[in-house]
Amino acid sequence: MGASVSVSASSRPNILVVEDNFLVAREVCGIVRDCGFAVAGPVGQVAQGVELLAGQPVDGAIVDIRLGNALSYPICRELTRRHVPFVFLTAYERSFIPDPFRRVPVLSKPVQPAEIKTVLASLASCAPPPAF
Repeated sequence: MGASVSVSASSRPNILVVEDNFLVAREVCGIVRDCGFAVAGPVGQVAQGVELLAGQPVDGAIVDIRLGNALSYPICRELTRRHVPFVFLTAYERSFIPDPFRRVPVLSKPVQPAEIKTVLASLASCAPPPAF
């Protein structure tokens, strides 16, 4: 069994999902919603992610590193600037991640739903993982 997350409707954190693979994005968004969170996105391109952040506040994010032929680091820089906690969801090794983001938690693909629920539980309790 995975971590149990309970969020009241009035305090539904908005979680940005950045993923270019439709099936993975759909699965992640479903898990986020099942845990009682609102979903921002999903977005599958860097420009979409930056644009979404310009127009809508988010409380956390799950971010794939590679979006097509681009890297999601501009989105990550904006999340960092806004002090929004996020986690990478990627098939890349941690050594691929540049220094400014080395402390960001990494979920490895294929991800288990319980891993995503654990990350979301830390957001719900207002106690982000230490690496944020």
